[in-house]
Amino acid sequence: MRYTLTVLILILGLSVLGAQEKQTRYLFPEFTDSYIYYKDGRVFQVPTNYDLFENKFVFIDKDNEKKEFSDPNMIVSVKADNRTFIPISGNEAAEVMQTEPRILVQYIGNKRIKKDLTFGGKTETASVDSYSNLIYGTGEYDKNREFILTNSPSMDILISSNLERLIYRIAGNDANKNAQLMASLAKDGKYTVTPEMKEKLSDFYGNYTSEKETAEVIKKLYEDTGYIIDTHTAVAAGVYSKYKDATGDTATKTVIASTASPFKFTRSVMDAIDPKYDSMTDFELVDELSKLGNVKVPNAIEEIRDAKILHNTVCDVDQMENTVKKMLGVQ
Repeated sequence: MRYTLTVLILILGLSVLGAQEKQTRYLFPEFTDSYIYYKDGRVFQVPTNYDLFENKFVFIDKDNEKKEFSDPNMIVSVKADNRTFIPISGNEAAEVMQTEPRILVQYIGNKRIKKDLTFGGKTETASVDSYSNLIYGTGEYDKNREFILTNSPSMDILISSNLERLIYRIAGNDANKNAQLMASLAKDGKYTVTPEMKEKLSDFYGNYTSEKETAEVIKKLYEDTGYIIDTHTAVAAGVYSKYKDATGDTATKTVIASTASPFKFTRSVMDAIDPKYDSMTDFELVDELSKLGNVKVPNAIEEIRDAKILHNTVCDVDQMENTVKKMLGVQ
């Protein structure tokens, strides 16, 4: 069983007068460069300090104004002055002193002041906008967005059936509610979950990896261990690494389930390991992958090396219907 010990440190006698405010109102003597990690993968670097009166982090913007963070519930962690802080309730944060067993220290002042302005916003990464809005933002899932092709093709989709299963669970296993939302998605291309459903997603961590990061994960794991993973598993491994960096959680035992074989994405995998393989043919890459990973080539691939070509018809997209009718003899 995992235990978390939270220590409250009450800082008394804080002053709000003139020059003393800088020294007594905030946890750090000066605003310090910090990294703000968000649940949807955003990372901001800004000067921050912990306001002991309001019990929240504030930052200095480019106009040298003090502001607070909008949507603090989206923040995973704040790394300031080589110290890691995590949200614990509302705007309040606690410092992670030890990960296993977890020991947190919360600093509390005895004075309240008015709120500052806000900071934050929507991720600029189109591929995670809908996920971010559903889990952390408006609660809306919208398929009306740009379709982007990547080297992890099973993730290149606008509507995820796995997401439908998740919606069913957070709807309280209500099939009617689930069907209602899916019907809205089919008709309007989007739907919005209820606040109650969104609340059940509060313990989710979501992130993504770029194609470059995916390739780097494949290459590093191979160089470190000799084990070769596919592009989809590399996304999971890359996101797990970001999770550890953002939360400081290195103690939780984690299993990454590989859902595909690297032989399905041979060229992307081999190019990630070394660009020199790009000049090889597909079956040459298969053999080289087998040699590097010390893994037998799957029978399904071996069977197609000398398989007879049964179909060689090629047509343009707008001729697909007529071509199929011709094959079926109905034209």
